[in-house]
Amino acid sequence: MAERPRPGSRRASLRDWSIRTKLVVFALLLSILPILLASVVVSILFTNSARQRALVSMQHEGLTSAQMLDARLGEGQAFVRVLGLDPALATFAARPTDPAARDAAARFLKAANEKDKYYESVAVVDRTGRIILSSVASDIGSDVSMRPYVQRALQGAAYISDPSVSVITNKPAIFYSAPIQDPSGQIVAVVRIRAALDDFTQVVDRDAGSQGPGSYGMLLDEYGIRLAISTTPANRGDVASKYLYRAITPVPPDAERAMVAEKRFGRAAESKVGVLAIPNLVPALQSPNDMPVPDMNSDLNAERNIGYAVRMQNKPWRYVLVTPHSTFNAQISALQAVVVAIGLGSAILAALIGIFVGRTISKPLLHLARVADRMSLGELDTRIEVGRRDEIGVLAESLSRMQASLRAAMERLRPRRS
Repeated sequence: MAERPRPGSRRASLRDWSIRTKLVVFALLLSILPILLASVVVSILFTNSARQRALVSMQHEGLTSAQMLDARLGEGQAFVRVLGLDPALATFAARPTDPAARDAAARFLKAANEKDKYYESVAVVDRTGRIILSSVASDIGSDVSMRPYVQRALQGAAYISDPSVSVITNKPAIFYSAPIQDPSGQIVAVVRIRAALDDFTQVVDRDAGSQGPGSYGMLLDEYGIRLAISTTPANRGDVASKYLYRAITPVPPDAERAMVAEKRFGRAAESKVGVLAIPNLVPALQSPNDMPVPDMNSDLNAERNIGYAVRMQNKPWRYVLVTPHSTFNAQISALQAVVVAIGLGSAILAALIGIFVGRTISKPLLHLARVADRMSLGELDTRIEVGRRDEIGVLAESLSRMQASLRAAMERLRPRRS
């Protein structure tokens, strides 16, 4: 059977707290609650703002890198087109056994090769797909008939190839080609430039860390095959062996068979193109426009990432900038740490103010209570020292008047007693 509360007893409540304690608690609540509310609002707003600023920065950097790559591709295509119009090459293609025509064409190819440090060789390919003259002697006699750059140039177009492994050097390269025509307009041969892929990987590498720790760039072809990934010389071999020439999504069977037949990626795709899937990036690959990818997995880290895919102009490729969520979340964490520090500082200051204010209120009240206790014992000469004009001062004056009245009453009673 539950024990009933004794008469006159009650549970301790807020009313039983001292004024000093109430003021300290009130000051803490008054300082902390607005700061907590402000921190929540600021965090939400700053998170959205940080995401938007990250996407804008990634878009700008992605566009810059894509334009640099497009410019290099455009320069190579324009240059090979000019080479195809040179009479020395047309004369040699028409009379390949003529020593004078051969010497003139060889000098021309050598001079063209020296125009750019990334050009590995400039060569003439006959209509059967065999190299009949080159700025590099070891190229001569190589069969490149399976390469699309030969087939497209023989159809009359100046062409930029996808990166592929050279059958001569066994290194990745980009090929520019253009038709060579005789005076009658008949296509008699093809001129082609083999350019080292280093020129393009350097553009991609410059985006390593450009958006903060862990960010990088990635170049994809129209099928989502990785052509280049930002890296450093120290881990370039490891990144290349794991990721380059692997697709983010399965390649259509017809395109895959064509790549295998032309040995586009050498040993990396001898029988099929490997897949290392990034599913959330596929819509950006299929879109005709630049677009953000708010959440995607990554080749180079185990966390979730933000991506921005930029469409290139001279080839149907995509340049993608990738940034880990933690990189811009770090900015949010830093802001939250500042808010928490401000909150703690405000709480400490509020507590000190509460203690000070509470002391200025409770100390005179306790003094008045002691005076009242002594008055109840008949000690009417106790001095009341408050010296305030606020409500506590009014109470002190009232108590002082009461003390005076009691003394006067006691004085009147003394004669009667005697």
